[in-house]
Amino acid sequence: MSLLKGLLDLIFPEVCRVCGADPARWSPYLCPDCEAEIWRPGMRFGECADIPFVTWIGWLGPYQGAVRTAVHAMKFGRQRAFARHLGWMLARRMPHQAPRPDLIVPIPLSRQAFSKRGFNQAEELALGMADALGVAARPGLLRRRVTGRPQRSLPLAERVANVRDCFELGAATLLRNRRVALVDDVATTGATMAAAARLLRCAGAAEVSAYVVARTEKRC
Repeated sequence: MSLLKGLLDLIFPEVCRVCGADPARWSPYLCPDCEAEIWRPGMRFGECADIPFVTWIGWLGPYQGAVRTAVHAMKFGRQRAFARHLGWMLARRMPHQAPRPDLIVPIPLSRQAFSKRGFNQAEELALGMADALGVAARPGLLRRRVTGRPQRSLPLAERVANVRDCFELGAATLLRNRRVALVDDVATTGATMAAAARLLRCAGAAEVSAYVVARTEKRC
């Protein structure tokens, strides 16, 4: 197997998922410059006032530059392993004052989006976080009940209504008195996170935090 991997590396060498350069020795996915650009500012993390039902939110950086390219690479390039690496980065950058989750729950895709993309990037991010933190990820706990229009196609004023009742729970008993971390790739208005967090809190979750690779527009 190691010989086969060596031959594959010669034919299809790993490159930086952001710029295409040679990756760093300690990272098979990012070159030193891109790794530094994503890591340099440190995770933004704090009490969240603009996303209802979410107490804390953490993100690696703004939706621009290397962070934006990294999101596109994992999301549209079907980079499952890279998505898990970004999830690991989210976990490793979690500050000491952040609430430690008991469960990690990814935001689910609609059936149409999953069929088109072939995987859920939020699920891979959640699995990467779970491995790094040593806690359970529950990809099937939150499910899409109805499919609204894609959030990115809507003006800000319509996004809350578009996702208000789009989720349902698979096993609500797992949530009682548990601290839950919701995970997604990008947060814009936070409407999707708020809809999911409301359902989790109503099912008995003690606290809901949110983790995304990038934030756009409104900030905490």
